[in-house]
Amino acid sequence: QKERLFVPHGQCSHVHLGGHVQTGGYGQLGRSFGLFGDHVESLEIILADGVKRSVSRDTDPELFWAVLGGSPGNFGVITHLIVRA
Repeated sequence: QKERLFVPHGQCSHVHLGGHVQTGGYGQLGRSFGLFGDHVESLEIILADGVKRSVSRDTDPELFWAVLGGSPGNFGVITHLIVRA
């Protein structure tokens, strides 16, 4: 708030950041600002086979959008997110 930055997020209090991003991040301000997933620049994920990958729209668009449009845990474990506020 101090820096006047905002990222839309999900509204379920029992789902945390990783769950919100992997299911889109639908929230009350989605119509005004888009989904939380729309603001993700890149992510690091450990895939089911144990391989750690850095994924973005440019490096691996199919996996990037699959992770952001799937449901939590389908493709691996997200360890880091870079988000554009």
